[in-house]
Amino acid sequence: MSFRIESREVEGRVVLYLHGQLVGSDAERILREQIVHAVAHHGHVVVDAGEMTVFDPGSLAVIQAGLGDWITLEGGGAYLDLMLRRR
Repeated sequence: MSFRIESREVEGRVVLYLHGQLVGSDAERILREQIVHAVAHHGHVVVDAGEMTVFDPGSLAVIQAGLGDWITLEGGGAYLDLMLRRR
């Protein structure tokens, strides 16, 4: 399983572009580190999941933990929205 996380500043916002298969503890740890770093420096981060191909419960939990508070989600479609729906 391979993945890539790109961090870019777009129109004054930090955007993390997620690519590939974020699966396993390494993917979860790296995603968490990238989000924490972006939030620490900018207060908020946009996560663009449009290029993710496989979703792992651990990575989804990392994203869901900050949704609305310090993470805005873009991309990923209706399936990802359903998976992240707060209960």
